[in-house]
Amino acid sequence: MHDITTRHPMLLNVLEQIKRARDCYIGTDAIKRSSPLYLDSFDKADEEYLPKLNGQDKAQYESYKNRAVFYATMSRTVTALVGAIDRKPPTMNNTDSLEYFLEDVTGTGVSFRDFAKNVQEEVMISGRAVVCVDRKNSSDNRPYLVWYKSEDCVNWFSEQYTDFDERLTGMVFRECYYTRDDENRYKQVKKDQYREFILVDGKTIVNLWRPEERGNDHEYTIAESYELTNRGKPLGFIPCVPIVAEGSPLEAPKPPLLDLADINIAHYRNSADYEHGMHWTALPTPVLTGLQGKTNKVSIGSGSAIILPDPSSRAMFLEFSGQGLGVIKSSMEHKEQMMSALGARMLASRMDQSTSAEVARINISGETASLSNISRAMSRGLSRLLRMVALWENISSAKDISIHLNEDYVDTKLASTDITALMTAYQGGALSLDSLLWNLSQGERLPTGRTVDEEISLIESDMDREAEEALFYESEDISFSGNRFGSLAGSGSKQSESNNNEE
Repeated sequence: MHDITTRHPMLLNVLEQIKRARDCYIGTDAIKRSSPLYLDSFDKADEEYLPKLNGQDKAQYESYKNRAVFYATMSRTVTALVGAIDRKPPTMNNTDSLEYFLEDVTGTGVSFRDFAKNVQEEVMISGRAVVCVDRKNSSDNRPYLVWYKSEDCVNWFSEQYTDFDERLTGMVFRECYYTRDDENRYKQVKKDQYREFILVDGKTIVNLWRPEERGNDHEYTIAESYELTNRGKPLGFIPCVPIVAEGSPLEAPKPPLLDLADINIAHYRNSADYEHGMHWTALPTPVLTGLQGKTNKVSIGSGSAIILPDPSSRAMFLEFSGQGLGVIKSSMEHKEQMMSALGARMLASRMDQSTSAEVARINISGETASLSNISRAMSRGLSRLLRMVALWENISSAKDISIHLNEDYVDTKLASTDITALMTAYQGGALSLDSLLWNLSQGERLPTGRTVDEEISLIESDMDREAEEALFYESEDISFSGNRFGSLAGSGSKQSESNNNEE
């Protein structure tokens, strides 16, 4: 029996890891199972992240779980790391021929940079995102991109292409679609479908598998099949590019922030115990001894007196004392420090203006080494993706296209004292204009994306314009110095003489 839902063994090895990382990224709703929106991707047990305490019934467990606080470290860390990579625009080489495409890569108005940012976020969460190229069935027949989560790329096949390389021969993706309910035409039912890319005799075939109801069960069958071509010719390759955090594109790596996610879950369990203990022990409990009779009522507060008939009677408050809750709190603080060391430190790693950019880079180089490796891996995947688009568009320079994501994560600008020293060296002839502008660029004192050559060209243009303006105003007898205009020298002098004669 051929089952299109079969998952690749490499995916099965990391599926639980992806689930933990994604749930931590989504946050409270996914961790506590409080919303049905997060129950589709995986089979989840109610006590998976927070086991019941001994003797708890369902109602008690729900209260225990609801009191717990999930510390949203994972999502903030992913946002910070993606923001660090996207702090500067990517360097794009030989992409002029794809300028029209980069402005809208999805056919829905999403630019390449925004699309790449979404892919980066997915790679940070699960370790892999798979991007596919397809063509719109329209008059312009333009290509467009769509990406899939790691767990939705359920299977893939490859064959030895050269002695040192493999190539994809098939990929299967899980998708969803909505259809009307048979009994209520206003109710929409969500169903899964599977999209299969397969290479057969040099032809790229796409099969769309949908469920076919058979009694109380269903079986997936091919509902649609078509061939991908390049202007009528066989495409000859699978137009899918896995973008991974590390390793081979034909693997399913573990999520890069998995260790952070696991400590995040452990912190959540500590929080449940801490809040549970606070619930039962935080408020003092009044205790009275020596009272007789079960019907006696005692009012607490300054508005009434408490009469104790027995001279040996006592009134007191029972309060919690001991180290139990303090130990739990210390454990939570320790885990917060561990999470900071594993990834969230990027959120608070800021240095004052007196710290030079070079010192800042040295201080955090160890922390950003893994992020740089991930950035380079994603750069390779995105470069291959754009080459594939260019190849499908019959662009001759496709092999020269490359993308390099930012690897400079320090946001310390060049200090004013350093700028003054550079200007002094330039004015004294010890530094060239090119070197001056290079230092300003490295110190982030030039507009984002502007190169040194572009800045020099703008300076030369300004000098030419000022020279032309100087010649023009010189003929009008108006003084001119640099980019500052003086008073109307000639007319001002004549006006002064006229005033003197009148006096």
